Parts: sequence; structure tokens; C-alpha cells
Amino acid sequence: MPDEIEVETKELRDTITELREEHAKDSRDSGWLRYVSLSTAFLAVIAAIAALEAGALVNEAILSKNEAVLKQAQASDQWAYYQASGVKANTAQYFVALVKGEISKAKEAASYAKDAKKYESKKTAIEVEARKLEAERDHSGAEANELMKRHETFALSVTFTQVAIALSAIAALTKSRVVWYLSSLVGLIGLFFFARGWMVPPPAAHAEVHAIAVSIESTQGRIGAALRRQESPQVSEYSTAQTPSQRAE
Repeated sequence: MPDEIEVETKELRDTITELREEHAKDSRDSGWLRYVSLSTAFLAVIAAIAALEAGALVNEAILSKNEAVLKQAQASDQWAYYQASGVKANTAQYFVALVKGEISKAKEAASYAKDAKKYESKKTAIEVEARKLEAERDHSGAEANELMKRHETFALSVTFTQVAIALSAIAALTKSRVVWYLSSLVGLIGLFFFARGWMVPPPAAHAEVHAIAVSIESTQGRIGAALRRQESPQVSEYSTAQTPSQRAE
């Protein structure tokens, strides 16, 4: 009889020990899974913000690109007007050359000369407007490109954070710490792209905008010189209807 009691007591102690070990293990797993839940919730918030910002940036980029296309169309119209004014100026100069030797048509020659000067002045004003529109086109295009770069950065952040969230779910189901560590690593990559998306545009973008501003100032200087030349009463007999870019070719 005492031997049976001793055996039952030993089995009871073993059972109690096993229960304690299982309880301790469950407590450890519970604490670890709590961190998994918190990290997953944090990554979900980051993914939501990044997705919202990526959507807003791509919309802004589309608007800027459309603005660039509009400015290009308007600049093309201005260059067409420029060529038309050049044709009219050349026609007037041609008639000046025809009648300038005839004393009886001196008044008519003066009228043609006046028209030629008027059309040349129009060409100058049109060139100013066309180059201004081209500068605005370049600015809108550069802005659209920069917005698209930021959009792509936030899109990468969304991708990595969503992958990290999926890995966290797998880690919680399988109770695998290795998978959770991998999830944390992928999540850190997503956080890197998230932080990078909020950074100031790189110096290259500022250099591009600065180059556009310098180009505008240079163009304004050339146009100012052309306007001063137009104040002269003499009319060039060799004016052309081509745009400056075509003459350079």
C-alpha cells in the first residue's frame, strides 16, 4: 500500500512539473506574440500613410505633366505665329525693294517699310512669349518627374511593409521567431523608403530648375537686345521667317 501511494505521488509531481513548464512556455510565447502584434500594427499604419501619399503624388505628377503638354502646345502656336509674322515681314520688305527706286512710289515704299517694321516687332514679342511658355513647360516637366520619383519611393515603401505584414502573420501562426526576424528586416527596408519619400528633392533636381532659370534670363537678355535693335528706323532686307532654333540648324 505505501508503495502505491509513493508511485502516485511521483506521477503527480511529474504532471505538475509538466504543467508548469507548459504554462511558462505559453507565457513566453504570449509575450513574444504581443510584440508581433504591435510590430504588425505599426507596419500597417506606415503602409496606409505611404499608400495615401503615393496616390496623392501620382495625381500631382499627372497634373504637372498635363500642364507641360499644354504649355508645349501653346509654345508651338506662338512659333507658328512667329513664322507667319516673318512671312508677312519678308513680303513687305520685298515690295520695299521693288519700289524704293521709284520716286513716285516713295509714299508706298514708306508704307511697306512701316509694315515690315511692325511685323518684325510682332516677331520679337511673339518670341518672348514662346520662350516664356517653353520655360514654363520645362519647369512643369521637371516638377512632374520629381513627383513621380517620390511616388515610386512611397510605392516601394508600401510594397515592403505589406510583405513584412504578411510575414508577421505567418510568424504568428507558425510561432516562428526566424520568420518574425525576417519580417522585421523587410519592415525596416519599408521604413527606409518611407523616410526617403519625405526627404527634400536631391540636388540634381535643384540644378535642373536653376538651369531653366538661367536659360530664361539669357533669353530675356537676347530679346531685350532685339527690341533695342527694332527701335532703329532701318529695316533689314534679309529677315527670315524661320524660328531661331531652325536658323541654328
